[in-house]
Amino acid sequence: MQHLSNEELIKKAISNIKIKIINDERKIGDASCVLITDKGNLYIGLNIAGHVGICSEQAACGAMVTAGEYNILKIVTVRKENNEISVIPPCGRCREFLTKINEENMETEVILNISSSIKLKDLLTHHKEYNILPQEYLP
Repeated sequence: MQHLSNEELIKKAISNIKIKIINDERKIGDASCVLITDKGNLYIGLNIAGHVGICSEQAACGAMVTAGEYNILKIVTVRKENNEISVIPPCGRCREFLTKINEENMETEVILNISSSIKLKDLLTHHKEYNILPQEYLP
């Protein structure tokens, strides 16, 4: 099994950025995600921007699921904008998406920078916490 540091995974994600501009406005490939599974395999995905686009995390997960894997140990996403590279956490949609693939992914380590990370479950504030309103709120 591969044991890669945060820095190694960040560098791998950066090396896969492949920016393409479509119709002078939409960017493809300016965000790159690398994830490592419980089997030690790496999967990479790039974003496809637009109204019906996908995030790089979803692209990486598609490759992972295609290979028959579902459990993510560690994930990182980087984005290049204005000649700067940033490590970015998954958006809300992707956070939910990762848990729908496998509930165990709540324990996935989300890299925030070279020296720190957080569990996915800690990014999902109040996950599955519902507050049912009294009947008087019904229309």
